Amino acid sequence: MSEFLQNCTREDFLALLMEYASNADMGMTDEAMDYIIKKVGHEAYKKADAHYKEHTDFEVLQDIIKLQSKFFPGENGRSELHIYLMEFFYFDGEFTTMELVFDQMLERLFVS
Repeated sequence: MSEFLQNCTREDFLALLMEYASNADMGMTDEAMDYIIKKVGHEAYKKADAHYKEHTDFEVLQDIIKLQSKFFPGENGRSELHIYLMEFFYFDGEFTTMELVFDQMLERLFVS
């Protein structure tokens, strides 16, 4: 298990999830990075960014799935996480098709 996974905080997890989502939607923008930092802090963003850059997309997705039940357990946790993601997807005033597909994929992958 990586150091990131062992020492991951809720903010680190959210930063990783938002970075993954941003890159799934055609790449991280400066605006998305600023939004992530505003939401979870610079330190959490830096840790998540380093982890993201050291792993493949598939590995990061597996890590996100592992950590979801730790920080957002049960149906209430899934709902809270969905709301968090929707806020992230809408921060730029639009909800793209890629974001919709990503959201639907995560809904199927996350456990209650």
